[in-house]
Amino acid sequence: MQVHYGFDHTTSIHNPIATVGSYDGIHYGHRAILDRLNELARERHGESTVITFDPHPRTIVSKEPVLLLTPLAEKLEILASTGIDHTIVVSFTHEFSQMSYQDFVRKDLVEQLHINTLLIGYNHHLGHNRSGGYDELLKLSKTYGFDLQIMPQKQLDAQHVSSTVIRQMILQGQVHEAGHLLGRAYRVDGVVDPIGSISRIDPNKMIPAEGHYEVTCIPKTDKSRSYNAWLEIGPERKLTLSTRNSSLATGETTIEFR
Repeated sequence: MQVHYGFDHTTSIHNPIATVGSYDGIHYGHRAILDRLNELARERHGESTVITFDPHPRTIVSKEPVLLLTPLAEKLEILASTGIDHTIVVSFTHEFSQMSYQDFVRKDLVEQLHINTLLIGYNHHLGHNRSGGYDELLKLSKTYGFDLQIMPQKQLDAQHVSSTVIRQMILQGQVHEAGHLLGRAYRVDGVVDPIGSISRIDPNKMIPAEGHYEVTCIPKTDKSRSYNAWLEIGPERKLTLSTRNSSLATGETTIEFR
């Protein structure tokens, strides 16, 4: 997967089949959209393209920090595993937040990206004040000659799948249930020292509620050395690992909740 920062250097993308969104968590519902995006790209001899934002739009629009299920580096790693051809990371500034959906479509998607197809979720909106919904985007698609596709609402076990629902689960310590909606184990990346303390966690990463959790530790230098451990989460994002029968592997580690 190729990563592009902004639209200035995206002319190399052939026949872009694109979707736009924060994609925090890349959960079950997101994966349905990404799978469809790849499918459309194959059908239309184009390249699947995800347009996402950094920082999260709510940090600018609401002027408050947003803890993320998947900070940018983690999100890009997961996106690459889905078979997406390109990801465009757009710097979400106050100025960008004021852009109308009409200008975003015309300037960025049409004139810069030369989009072939835009795939959106059933309730997705673009532009300032989220004023560009399906009906508005459909009119623009006819004006500028691109195809607009929409994905229906996806549900899993009658539970509405959304990043908001998953965040609530994480904050309540329901990491197993959250993993069910994510379609994979929830994880935290950090550096483990010899006594099990974990540091260098992305400050924007959402940490589960205080408590003890069963986890699997995967050292980034040797993923074949994965091992099971207990993770204690204490006040002020203090994370500590312990094991009964095996020694801790130090260094950069992915910690997956079981």
